[in-house]
Amino acid sequence: MTYLFSSLALVLATHELVGAALAQTSGYAQYVDPFHGTENGAPFSVVKLGIDVSSGTTDAYSGYLPSGNVTGFSMLHESGTGGAPKYGVVSQLPVAGPVPNPLADVSVQRAAPDEAAVGYYRTALANGVTVELAGTNHAGLYRYAFPAGGEASIVVDVSHVLPSYRGLGWGQNYAGGGFEVFEDGHYEGNGTYNNG
Repeated sequence: MTYLFSSLALVLATHELVGAALAQTSGYAQYVDPFHGTENGAPFSVVKLGIDVSSGTTDAYSGYLPSGNVTGFSMLHESGTGGAPKYGVVSQLPVAGPVPNPLADVSVQRAAPDEAAVGYYRTALANGVTVELAGTNHAGLYRYAFPAGGEASIVVDVSHVLPSYRGLGWGQNYAGGGFEVFEDGHYEGNGTYNNG
């Protein structure tokens, strides 16, 4: 009987120690640097929303570079597979003011350093738009804040892919697709991309 009580006491003591250890680990997210490793393609949130930046000379494997022009915010990024940057589709670029030619390549500079936390990203664009991205278990959320009193547009570019500057023919190409905007403002569509 003494053995049973000793075993029970040991189990209870172990349970308390494990519980105390788990309670201490709950705050470790504060030590995560969400920009660590982003230039080589990792880490990712649960979903793969992200900024797409082009410097004109450097491959942005996850879409992100600390400097360069913002070409959009896209829903799908791939990394760690080797080769050239992949995807960066379907791109959205919030634009303050008129969009004279929605088929032209548009890019915007950042106005301030990016901010990030686990599952959250924020940037301020030179056109006055603030962009926030957040990841949940099953979805990615975009939030755009436009300057008051001006025209606000979102350029959706199904043909957008992450560029490759290696010159080895590994870059992606848009092969076709399209989308439809519905009365309630949402859009649905598809794209086909080769070499990816």
